[in-house]
Amino acid sequence: MTRRKIVPVTEGGTGLVTSGALGNILTSDGTNWTSAAPASQLPQGFTGSLTRRSFYIQPAVGMASLSSVITLGAGTVGLVVTPFGGVSPIGQIQQGYSVINLTTPAAADDRVYLYQGPSDVNKPIRRDLLPTIGYLVVPSTTANVRVAFGLADDNNPSDLLTSSTPGSTNSAETVAFMYDTAASNTTWRCITSNTTTQTNTNSLVTFTAGTAYRLYIDMLTAGSVKFYIDGSLVATHTTNIPAATTHLGVFEGINSLTASAATIYIGRVAGESN
Repeated sequence: MTRRKIVPVTEGGTGLVTSGALGNILTSDGTNWTSAAPASQLPQGFTGSLTRRSFYIQPAVGMASLSSVITLGAGTVGLVVTPFGGVSPIGQIQQGYSVINLTTPAAADDRVYLYQGPSDVNKPIRRDLLPTIGYLVVPSTTANVRVAFGLADDNNPSDLLTSSTPGSTNSAETVAFMYDTAASNTTWRCITSNTTTQTNTNSLVTFTAGTAYRLYIDMLTAGSVKFYIDGSLVATHTTNIPAATTHLGVFEGINSLTASAATIYIGRVAGESN
């Protein structure tokens, strides 16, 4: 007779009776283990294609000091390295890795951002090369902030954080998700601009503190920019978009609009281009 013993979690075991379906992984929420299909650690649209160039920013110790990533503004860039567990939104995007936190000073109109600029002309991110880019992010507050995630030219990328209307008030060519309480936003906005004019679409997806969002920009169709949030198409822009050959850089940032610090967490940044 074969005896089978299930080792409980309290004694260092998993407490599971079976191994689960083929390909499942074990995930702990800090108290119990579950067997489930692995969640993607990459934003939507990252396929790992062998025929397209890929760029992938995985938060890691020292990442903010990489020469290709410029840390600008008056705030700080830190790393959340303590596991949050699988229950919290940050834990959901963390999945065993560190998470970048961008934190502004406790001063009005101070901002901090990461910008991976289009410095390499041989490997540009341009609309005519049909790029895609995705982010996993968690806001920490909805009050008195302006945040932006997307692509911007290198004339002055921080314009995304100094104005709620980039492109109509400055020379920036941009494609970005934004949220701005100065513009009375309560939802994520989808922004494109061509240096003089902006298209600003309401995604109808509420911007909520402590919620994990998968933001995805798709320029796979010539002359079109599509915005997705958590897998759903929320906007398509065909006018007031960057010129096809403008070199764009990857941008993530936050601006505090009042005298208090504000933070946003970044789990992954990934994209592809021809």
